[in-house]
Amino acid sequence: MEIGLIPKKPTEKPLWQIILLYFSVGFLFMVVLAMVILSYAGSKAKLEIAKLDQELNRPKTAAEIQLEREVLQAQARISNFKSLIESAKPASKVFELLERTTHPAVVFGQLSFSAVDNKISLSGQTDNFQTLGQQLLIFQSEPLIIKSNLEQIGIGKSGSVEFNISLVLNENFYEVFRPYESNQGIK
Repeated sequence: MEIGLIPKKPTEKPLWQIILLYFSVGFLFMVVLAMVILSYAGSKAKLEIAKLDQELNRPKTAAEIQLEREVLQAQARISNFKSLIESAKPASKVFELLERTTHPAVVFGQLSFSAVDNKISLSGQTDNFQTLGQQLLIFQSEPLIIKSNLEQIGIGKSGSVEFNISLVLNENFYEVFRPYESNQGIK
């Protein structure tokens, strides 16, 4: 049996093992810390869920029932209004059509529009019969106007030509009308 009286130099551990040891200890510490934080957040969430369940299961008060009824009635009125707005025909398109198709020397003083039967009645005046004829030709050449009718004509006090015209618009007028594009009809 040999007894080692000669002291041996202790062997050094490689650097990668030391780094791996510290990294493993740090990672273990972070995992334990994350577990503690998640456990705390989970218990807090469970308490919040239990509180919300209690509130949902309690009977509604008369004020809450009344408020719910009012909200449902308002919602019904809003949906009715929404369908009404969606089905409405914008009358502004009529003005855009007239702006595009009116002769520069013609002035309209009255306008009556019926969206139900797509009919426009116009009262106006111009300087002479030739301009009135040109205006009628403009209306007749417009594909969105099915029919133009000169209903009344006369000479006013100032010597101008006064007239009434009725126009019947295409039934698809609201779908195909493109403002500021001349002579665009139904395709």
